[in-house]
Amino acid sequence: MAESYAPGNFSAVVLKSNYHSACFEYTVDQAGRPPKDTLKVRYPRIYELLEIRNDFYRKMDAIGYTQMSKEVYEAWLNSINEEKERREHDAKYSQVLRLLK
Repeated sequence: MAESYAPGNFSAVVLKSNYHSACFEYTVDQAGRPPKDTLKVRYPRIYELLEIRNDFYRKMDAIGYTQMSKEVYEAWLNSINEEKERREHDAKYSQVLRLLK
């Protein structure tokens, strides 16, 4: 639905991709994880779910999604932690200043 209003909305595409991935994974698990080459003939509904999931993966690729490298992710995570610590420090510093007045 969100795609019809904003086709390039990456968050909506990722959300739907995750949903369709979960549907596919659950269904294929329930069927005992049959080989992918048997899905089209023996499990047409599971094959349809696989195709829908793959369509969303292609949409994500078309929008420009790339996997974040481990190093970049760790640097980003560290920057978030540093900012959190800075804000906590600033809050404590402000409290001390108020007590000193």
